[in-house]
Amino acid sequence: MDKKHRVCFPWVVVEVKHERVSPDEEKKCYLQAANAASTCLSMHEQLCKHSPVEPYEAHIPPVVALTFIGPEVKLWIAYTDRDGDETRSHVSDHFVAHRERL
Repeated sequence: MDKKHRVCFPWVVVEVKHERVSPDEEKKCYLQAANAASTCLSMHEQLCKHSPVEPYEAHIPPVVALTFIGPEVKLWIAYTDRDGDETRSHVSDHFVAHRERL
């Protein structure tokens, strides 16, 4: 992939694999999406440090991650949750859908 084709959208992540992947490759796809979503959330947290609002009080928008393995699509929502006084953790959940072949 050329450098001109690389784009960063810190609110959406897409991971795509063909339908004939091993269970390990499938798990790797989900882990890659989770890691990228967490990185996006961290980017937003870093940006909030430059906000006029106190960084801990600033709103961190959720990140959408889509994983495609063959016809199966999973939509993941990753968000920041407050753990205590000034700590945050990243949480995600997913929904499953299936694409139909044309």
